[in-house]
Amino acid sequence: MQISELKSKRIAVWGCGREGKAVFRFLRAAGLSAPALCTEDAVALDELNAFGVEDMFSDPSRLTEFDVVIKSPGVSLYRPEIEAAKKTGVRFTSATNLALAGLDLSRVIAVTGTKGKSTTSSLLAHLLRGLGKSAVLAGNIGIPLLESINREEDPDYYVVELSSYQIADLEYFPQTAVLTNLYRDHITWHRTLEKYRADKLRLFQ
Repeated sequence: MQISELKSKRIAVWGCGREGKAVFRFLRAAGLSAPALCTEDAVALDELNAFGVEDMFSDPSRLTEFDVVIKSPGVSLYRPEIEAAKKTGVRFTSATNLALAGLDLSRVIAVTGTKGKSTTSSLLAHLLRGLGKSAVLAGNIGIPLLESINREEDPDYYVVELSSYQIADLEYFPQTAVLTNLYRDHITWHRTLEKYRADKLRLFQ
């Protein structure tokens, strides 16, 4: 989803963790104000005031009140509330999609796998720098990708560690991707082993 598609939309952010906070900062920098926050966790009121949140709620059924919901990775894509909201026309996206929409995907190297993502991502960034290239390490390691694109630097490469949670609803696909391995994991989020495997492998479609 492009940032231009968010203008004049009713926006909610679901989750206020590391990526959720990055989303709020991104929206504010883009001149988009008054987002709502859906969270099941306690969030400090001063944080919400700083982000310009006007409405905080914990009932996911209210998501149907919005045009776009920017979902944190920890919220399962397969929750019934999401499936119900989609049927009413609500569009779901993520911080990863907002970030990748604004990047040259030929300069993005995505790394996923059940184990070894962080080590492999760190090694790739280290090797690129050793070759004289500038590289930003982002995603699940380093800084949120959405925050890295708001910086003044324009690196040669972005090395991005992606979890299955982030790949499950990916809209933009880097031209270079790495799979370290694939074991049984995260079944609670994905519901089945088959969905977990399919969501991981979406990165290579």
